[in-house]
Amino acid sequence: MLTDSYGIQDVSDVKCPDGPEVKVDATFTCDLKVSGEAKKVTIKITKEDGTYEVGRPN
Repeated sequence: MLTDSYGIQDVSDVKCPDGPEVKVDATFTCDLKVSGEAKKVTIKITKEDGTYEVGRPN
């Protein structure tokens, strides 16, 4: 997702919470590394079927 949507390369060590709530407008944060630098991304559930959007790493 980060590579395709944002063109970010060298993403590794992605860690997201187990069993996040799949409810419209629910959000959770995942930790990851981009080129070895620790970052976070916010995931937001956008539809009842589990469709989601991924924010930019910060």
